[in-house]
Amino acid sequence: MDLTAQLDQRRPKRADAARNFDALLAAARAAFTELGPGVALEDIARWANVGIATLYRNFPTRESLIDGAYAAEVDKACEYAAGMTPWGDLVAWVENFTNTLGSNGALVEMLVGPSVSASRSALWTAGASVLDRAVAAGAVSSKVEIDDLMRLVVGISSMFAADREQRDRVLGMMLDGIRAA
Repeated sequence: MDLTAQLDQRRPKRADAARNFDALLAAARAAFTELGPGVALEDIARWANVGIATLYRNFPTRESLIDGAYAAEVDKACEYAAGMTPWGDLVAWVENFTNTLGSNGALVEMLVGPSVSASRSALWTAGASVLDRAVAAGAVSSKVEIDDLMRLVVGISSMFAADREQRDRVLGMMLDGIRAA
């Protein structure tokens, strides 16, 4: 799924409306990074110097704003999954995905939430492709399902760790746990 292309199709054609659209995306990325995933949408609109109605006209839900704000990162994680070989590339994809999530708290929160967004759907599909190849090659236990893997990765990405080395050790333990005997 190419979320960036879908976002480009939704981008207004009028120059002033396009500037507002881009300003909202930039403000959302900055606000989610600085203030966390629970930041008020009114604050994001204010950071973008637009009214709340402009935000809702372009992004009717918090999920659609998060999808837009992180479209490029989600697309990159999905592209990373294409054309890989079984175990080594599953590890590389999980590590890349963990790094992407580690800096995007709003994306993490949306991925563990009850609803299914475009980002979540795209990432689950890409991850399933990599996991299925690893299971078919006998590199990963057949008991592992995509939802299990994604929840493990999201959990590790969002956990408090003393440093990146600790997070990488925990990730290594998780990967050892899903590897076929």
